[in-house]
Amino acid sequence: MKKRSQSKYFLSLVGVILLLFGICTQNISAVSEKASNLAPNRNVLVIHLNSSEHGYQALFNEGLRKAFEQDTRYYYSISTEYLEMNKIPHDAVFLDKTVELLSYKLKHSNWIPDIVVASDGVSEWLMKYKEYLFDDLPIVACAPTKAGKSTIPIDQFTKHYLLPGNDAFADNYQLILDLLPKTNNIYVVLGNSYEEQNLMRMAQEGAVHFEDRVNFIYTNRRPNADMLSTLRNAPPDSAVLYSRWTTDIEGESFVSTRYLDFMPSTIHIPVFGTQLQYLDNGIVGGYIHDVSLLGEDAGNMVKDLLDGVEPTIYTDSGRYHRYVFDQRVLDEWDISSGHLPADSTILFVEENFWQEHWKLVIAVATIILLQSIFIFTLVRNIRRRIKAEAEIMLINESLEDTVEKRTLELRDAIAQLAELNRTLDYTARIDALTGLYNRRHMDERLHEELEVFKRLNEEFSVMIVDIDDFKIVNDTHGHEVGDKVLVILAESLRVNVREYDIVSRWGGEEFLLLLPGLNEADAYGRAEKLRKRVQELACTNEEPILCVTVTIGVATIRQNEDISQLINRADVALYQGKYSGKNRSVLAK
Repeated sequence: MKKRSQSKYFLSLVGVILLLFGICTQNISAVSEKASNLAPNRNVLVIHLNSSEHGYQALFNEGLRKAFEQDTRYYYSISTEYLEMNKIPHDAVFLDKTVELLSYKLKHSNWIPDIVVASDGVSEWLMKYKEYLFDDLPIVACAPTKAGKSTIPIDQFTKHYLLPGNDAFADNYQLILDLLPKTNNIYVVLGNSYEEQNLMRMAQEGAVHFEDRVNFIYTNRRPNADMLSTLRNAPPDSAVLYSRWTTDIEGESFVSTRYLDFMPSTIHIPVFGTQLQYLDNGIVGGYIHDVSLLGEDAGNMVKDLLDGVEPTIYTDSGRYHRYVFDQRVLDEWDISSGHLPADSTILFVEENFWQEHWKLVIAVATIILLQSIFIFTLVRNIRRRIKAEAEIMLINESLEDTVEKRTLELRDAIAQLAELNRTLDYTARIDALTGLYNRRHMDERLHEELEVFKRLNEEFSVMIVDIDDFKIVNDTHGHEVGDKVLVILAESLRVNVREYDIVSRWGGEEFLLLLPGLNEADAYGRAEKLRKRVQELACTNEEPILCVTVTIGVATIRQNEDISQLINRADVALYQGKYSGKNRSVLAK
């Protein structure tokens, strides 16, 4: 009994210490957060050339934030703009409209930038608009590159620039031959866009020194289907070097990172890559161009400029390359990590049993030890006391009751877990703000509806509904009012569709509607009714801030069309509506 009392006292003491530690930690965190809020603001406008779905831009942002997080003197507020030039490339009207929109945002926003950061390619597009957009704001820019050299005098755009570099084709060819010496064919995946044509020249120049050892096959002059078929039928002594696949010879557009979601799994040869964002998509790895390092250098230049210090000009583009590999894919192709370059980084390393479960092993061993001590003590006490048979029966009955009780508790726990799983599944499909279905649920329903269309030819339509000038509402009245607008619009959409139509929040201020059984004419008519209903509902509200309109892009499924193509047509129709004056419905072509 004395030992048991001492154990209880010890556990109580440990509990009190942990409680005090938790309180102290919270106080320290609160003080730290308060101190960070007192730091002066530095507003940084980041401009990217393409839409936000391109992964390399997210890596650039990640490196930029990493540099800012190391500077505790300021609180860096970052606003990101995506020019989306990949959607309608080389279109002067689209560029002018984009510049007008960006200028409007800069002039009418309460958020005023202290400095501008332009990622790779932006300076080439915005050169003639520099003074119109930015006046005398300091600019940090990545110089546009063409076969490793600047295509324009970057110092006319800004004196503070970086040379981002390009894919290291020759280094990757050498790497493939070092790791897979029996390779006889290297398939270089590149599309036919303007950027990819420049990269193709670099790829061919890098191949000159290897043509006596391996055959090079380039995909830039192939349609998408032909390219995939070529890779699927490649001989087993082949490898793929994946650089870009954004536009095929027929003009069809793709997102390079998303394309890797399925390509490596459909072919039977190893795939190497040139960009960090391709990792975790089935590629072995390679001599990788790490854009996050470029973003980190850009962040350091921003800090120097805001401090009034002349920043370092980073012209050594080789500093942004490093060897990076995926351990899972290395194992799949039986490539030993011992054969990799000495300075390689290996990601997704699977832990062995001890590394993964050492805590569990120690816990089980401790339990077994404690059980052994308990059993030894129990046997010793039984031998000493020689309990009567009646007492043993009472102990057995008590144990049976305990087992039954624990069994009931286990059943209750299993039932609670099942209910929790159902709740989590429901929550995972619902947008927390509007109560509508979220993107995940809508994506599943779209693919289900596509299968019905393929089997029964029952057409369906989609609408992308976007609130006009929603950023102005947020900037002028705050995000709380903006959230209220989203909730009111969501409810208006939900009650004004058929009970079997699906309404979802697609992202930000965009909503996606699935309309089974509606052809183009009916879908367009329904869109107009919804648009007018939203306008009437919003404009009769007592709060003028809720007087909003929407623009709707409408598209109906076609034969041999997949979901991404359908959504893309609706999205293009939406942007046509935006640039045609907003507050209208546009039927996709």
